[in-house]
Amino acid sequence: MNFIFGTRGTSASPIHTGQSCPACGKEDSILMMPYQRYFHLLQIPLFPTTKHFIPVCCSCETSFTIQQFPVTDEIRNRFRTPRWIFIMPSVLALLVIFILVWVVINAISGEVDIKDKVENPQVGDVYYVRYDKNEYSLMKVASFTVDSIYFYLSPGRAEDRGLDMLPGVDVYDTILKKGFSKNELKYNSVKEVVILKIER
Repeated sequence: MNFIFGTRGTSASPIHTGQSCPACGKEDSILMMPYQRYFHLLQIPLFPTTKHFIPVCCSCETSFTIQQFPVTDEIRNRFRTPRWIFIMPSVLALLVIFILVWVVINAISGEVDIKDKVENPQVGDVYYVRYDKNEYSLMKVASFTVDSIYFYLSPGRAEDRGLDMLPGVDVYDTILKKGFSKNELKYNSVKEVVILKIER
């Protein structure tokens, strides 16, 4: 299970402490071996967790406890978390930013597209609309004047964006027409109706 997610560790370059080894007596032989633990998903580091140090003699290779050789602030400050551990969080943050920008741009361009097609309608334009209570339907432009657009209405309504389940765009009630002013449609201010998109 640790292969899928969990914690792993990585070591860094040893740090000289300038202290002598109590086992072999050699001066300036104690090194602090830094280890950084990190949480991973599928072996990809997500974020650092803890760091710890192991005192080791570089002469006799004896390991000691932190109680014997406490880690000073100077040693702690000399060890930096490896930068590669932060690559995945940075990539994820950039991905989230990219998705948010894409959503905003699409929303803005969708609004511009709707306003443009309402301003310059063509007979046969198909409006995808949402009514109150999350019901979705289609309206087809039958005719228009300088300030109004008249539609044939689709006989069916679908729930939860199920527009694919509605009759084809050629199936409309051609007897019943409904009209709206261009201003209402352009600013999506028709009561109980929201225009999702317009296909030409």
